[in-house]
Amino acid sequence: MLKEKLREFLGIDKVLRGQEKLKEKIPEKVLEEFKEVREITSKPVARRILKIVEGNNGEINVTKLRNECETNSICSRNTFYKYIKKLEHKGVIERVKEGKRVYIRSSSKTVLNISQ
Repeated sequence: MLKEKLREFLGIDKVLRGQEKLKEKIPEKVLEEFKEVREITSKPVARRILKIVEGNNGEINVTKLRNECETNSICSRNTFYKYIKKLEHKGVIERVKEGKRVYIRSSSKTVLNISQ
């Protein structure tokens, strides 16, 4: 399923003996962004955190997200904050503060990672 979406995104027509035929040339900037996002979310913990965020319509309270990760034994508290910091630094998610509450929102880059 992921390979099909990747082929559709990249515009690949056929795959023959490991060689890929491109329908049309893709801008380098788009490919770099896609590779960058793939690299970030190649870790299972990062993927699971993104799935939870996307499952809540792209916005969730940080405390609720952390509790959900700990309850489902996805990661520990320290690991959670490490990955949140990495994802935020790379621009995959945004941290938004409203009063005393802090929310995590997914940015436009995460659209490619929902299906993983």
